[in-house]
Amino acid sequence: MRLHSLRLENFKGVSEREVEFPESGVVVISGANEIGKTSMIDAFDMLIELPHTSRHARVRAAQPVGQDVGVTVEAELTIHDERVRVSRTWLKKPSTQLSFISGRRRGQQLAGDAACDALTALWQGTDATLWGALRLMQATNLKQQGLIGSQSLKKALEAAAGGQDLTEDTGGLVALATAEANLYFTANNKTPRGDYKQALDALAAARDRHARAQAGLDRLQDCQARLQRAVAEAERHQQLLQSAEAELQQAGAERAKVDAAIATAQAAQAALTAAEYAEDRARRALEARTQAARELAEAEATVAEVEALLAAERESLAPIEEEVTRVRDELAAAEDALGLAEQAREVALAAQQRLAAEVALAKVAVQVEQLEELRARIGQLEQEVDDRITAHLVDQIAQAELDVVTGEKVLAASSAQLTITALEADRTLVLGSEQVELTPGAAWQHAVTEPVAVELPGQLRVEIAPAQVAGLGDELDAARRRLTDLLTQAGVATASEARRRLTESGHAAAELKAAKGQRDILLAGRSEADLLDERARLTQLCATPFDGDLPQDAAEADRRVQGSGAARSRANERVSALRAQMQGLRQQREERAGKVTELASRHTVLAEQAAIAGVALTQERVACTDEALAEAATHGAVDLTTAHEQVAVCLDQLEQLGADRVVAAHEDARARVEDLRHIIGESRDNECTLTGELNGLNAAAVQQESDAAQTALEVADQRAESISRRANAALRLEQTLLAHQDAAQRNYLEPFRAAIAELGAKAYSDRDFDVRVEPDLTVSARYLEGTWIEFDALSTGAREQLLIMIRMATARLVNPVDRVPVLLDDALGYTDTPRLGRMLRALEGGGQDTQVIVLTANPERYVGLGGRSRVDL
Repeated sequence: MRLHSLRLENFKGVSEREVEFPESGVVVISGANEIGKTSMIDAFDMLIELPHTSRHARVRAAQPVGQDVGVTVEAELTIHDERVRVSRTWLKKPSTQLSFISGRRRGQQLAGDAACDALTALWQGTDATLWGALRLMQATNLKQQGLIGSQSLKKALEAAAGGQDLTEDTGGLVALATAEANLYFTANNKTPRGDYKQALDALAAARDRHARAQAGLDRLQDCQARLQRAVAEAERHQQLLQSAEAELQQAGAERAKVDAAIATAQAAQAALTAAEYAEDRARRALEARTQAARELAEAEATVAEVEALLAAERESLAPIEEEVTRVRDELAAAEDALGLAEQAREVALAAQQRLAAEVALAKVAVQVEQLEELRARIGQLEQEVDDRITAHLVDQIAQAELDVVTGEKVLAASSAQLTITALEADRTLVLGSEQVELTPGAAWQHAVTEPVAVELPGQLRVEIAPAQVAGLGDELDAARRRLTDLLTQAGVATASEARRRLTESGHAAAELKAAKGQRDILLAGRSEADLLDERARLTQLCATPFDGDLPQDAAEADRRVQGSGAARSRANERVSALRAQMQGLRQQREERAGKVTELASRHTVLAEQAAIAGVALTQERVACTDEALAEAATHGAVDLTTAHEQVAVCLDQLEQLGADRVVAAHEDARARVEDLRHIIGESRDNECTLTGELNGLNAAAVQQESDAAQTALEVADQRAESISRRANAALRLEQTLLAHQDAAQRNYLEPFRAAIAELGAKAYSDRDFDVRVEPDLTVSARYLEGTWIEFDALSTGAREQLLIMIRMATARLVNPVDRVPVLLDDALGYTDTPRLGRMLRALEGGGQDTQVIVLTANPERYVGLGGRSRVDL
């Protein structure tokens, strides 16, 4: 493949560019970074790989940012013996155009899908692996790309090694063996295919069928076995049930004897319980009679004791009542005195407050008067402050006025001077609308800065137009307009007036600030409304008539308040002392009265309880005497002893019969019988279930399917075995022949190594230069001064140089028809100056018959390269 020209339009940062390439040799394409050198290669790849209808991310990224335009790439290239021009546009009006310039289809033109198909067919005729491997791009790391996939290089190496090209389908033995193996296995991963796969699939299906049939047969046999076990278990449990029923009958006879003895013992126990109850009731009745007599005697003694205490407490209560009456009278007199003292203090405080209000009113009146004066002053000063005039505005006006004066002076100095002199007699001239009187010998001068007319009335008129002095008049007019605008903005006529107004406004602002400060001090954090409200409140308070005489001053008011306060304190202390004393007396009286009340209530209750208890005891003795109760208690104790003896006899009898053992044995026998009957019922149910399941399995059909599946498995196994033998034989033959082919292909490593070594010897001026080439056509090591150095252990510059030599050697080995351009993007950046010259000679020699495209931002790096073409972007 040869690339003759490449044109880009609206591709990334390139608006439009076209580059032509020589047929062979080295072409150096130079330009600054980010000018779009690498983008040219990206554009050619996109032209080959992506149809015009594609909206791939690469296509969208190629469109200039912010521009809704189509992306166009056009190239002229030769593939084998056909030279074509292909053009593609994406995104906007997408299209593909293909023209055949020379070759068997010269003159033919295609468009759209037909052009896309033709370009794809042409490109398939190139070695895409070689096209990708012969690049050394700036954005890639210094790693080797595999060349083993390049068919063009393999054919060239086999030819150079003198061997036969085994990669073509020549009908040789390898191709026949591969074709035979491909009938049974896939070409890539050698998995079964065709008849072999069908046979293996049929065998797998037969095995699945046989497994399913065997599983059905296993289920049938398992069901039959479970049914037999269920029948046997039912029979065994039936025999156990008969034995258990006999044991239950024997245990029942022994249990009857024990039950009779238990009934006798229960009757004796009931008699014992009745005797215990009767004995307890008789004993309790005797104890209750004794307790009642004792409690009656104690109650009568308590009543007499409480009656004596009550009389003593009543005697001690009378003196306390007399003291309470005396203290109550003194307390009433003291409280009256306290009331009079309180009234006197309130009068003194009211007089003090009235006097203070009148003083405060006078002070507030003065503050209100001062505040009104400040408010008027602040209003006047606010009117004097002119916010329109600022220091910055005054500076602008002064500068504008200076610009006008300067402009007038510059214009006058740069303009023509009109001089008129009267020679003999006086003359009167008309200058515009102004009359000028001239005397002989006196000269009148005027700068001509604007059109002026000079007239000698009745004799002549001269009109003079000023020259355009480099636009000075326009500048002066602009300065005057600016001055006028600024004066209008400030509301003044001149700059001096603006400065005077600024000064006056500043003084007014300072006085305004001071006046506001005085107002704030006078208000002391209050508002004017608060101050006025305070004056109104004090005025209203002072206008109210005062009942009594007012003190002369604050000192007299304080003396009155202090004196009334002292009198009130003394009266209050007297009242407090009497109240405390009264409280103590009342507490004593309440305590004594409480005790009297408590003792009286207690005496009443105890007397009533003693009377009731005496009546009840008399009635009980009438019903049953104390002697009769004692005799009943004695008889109950005797009957209780007899009942205890009878219960002991019954318990001895039960122990002799082994009652607990007999009852437990009978219960165990009955539980065993019930369990066996339940188990037999479950066994019968299971037998019925298994019988139904067995009937549903259709034993004849299951057996028939098992026999058929076994037969099908044997047939499928025989067929698969037969095909497998043929398939494995074909695969072993192919592998054997390929092993021999690989051995033959290893011979073509020598031409590749020799080509790289030849270029290295020239570049390094080292006749011993050599490399080690692996079967995948990668260089694993370089020979240097008697030592092999691994490729990854080489310096960055040495790896880059070796990668360039690998590409140049590859390009030289490939048949001229199959060659593709070598692309070097900003290479040799790591190469020192002495070795750079030798690498350029290697490029020059290797690029004589090969198209080498060098992209660089440093063209001076390739100055020593002879026979090169140069394109400056």
